[in-house]
Amino acid sequence: MGPHGEFHIPRNTPEWMIKIMDRIGVSKAAISHCISLESDFKVGNAIVYEAIKKFPNRFIGYAVLNPHYPEEIGEELERCFKHYGMKAIKFHQSLHQIKYPSDFERYRLVLEYAESNNLTMLCHGFPLPKKIEEAAREYRNVNFIIAHCGSWNMREESEALSAAKHVPNIYVDSSGSIEWYGAFEKVVDKVGSDKILFGSDFPWCNLAFMIGRILFARIPDEDKRKILGLNAKKLYKINS
Repeated sequence: MGPHGEFHIPRNTPEWMIKIMDRIGVSKAAISHCISLESDFKVGNAIVYEAIKKFPNRFIGYAVLNPHYPEEIGEELERCFKHYGMKAIKFHQSLHQIKYPSDFERYRLVLEYAESNNLTMLCHGFPLPKKIEEAAREYRNVNFIIAHCGSWNMREESEALSAAKHVPNIYVDSSGSIEWYGAFEKVVDKVGSDKILFGSDFPWCNLAFMIGRILFARIPDEDKRKILGLNAKKLYKINS
């Protein structure tokens, strides 16, 4: 949600997103704000909270925590989950400049909170999929979603897909701006439909196009139902 500092994102407001969701038939969207990832995580989280208040049954909030400000993490986690009513946490290793395995230790405070509260964490897929796998084996009450595994180019994504297949609390999502022909079917075949969530990068990407990749994939309808909503209901603890 919101504008980005490097390129134009049209129709990025909560109101526009709801209009597009209504037109396409999407009941809920899990969101974070670009400001959270780029400049001020607390301001971005507060804007997401305002969107949730305005559209309480349509948006699921991701709390974004910047690991370079450890003294502010505890208070912000309490605010996001006790006051804002958010449902999950988002990491963005690239924008957070987490490049080496030792850097991942900066997320330790957040991981411990997520473990204590049985939360879901969306991780920008690369770099360090192996480190995410290690964290998932240590923090077994946390469900990790590795983003951007829908293109399956047989290189970077292969480690993430292998982790999702073999580690019970690792999942992948289908988002990705580049799609190889027949790639998504291979993802489902490799990982299984129980371990995949629909991801769109909406409004960065066209929501109709991204959902079409699932609807027109050559996979059983029951697999599509799991990917498009049933798996998310479980991870985000959605009752309706």
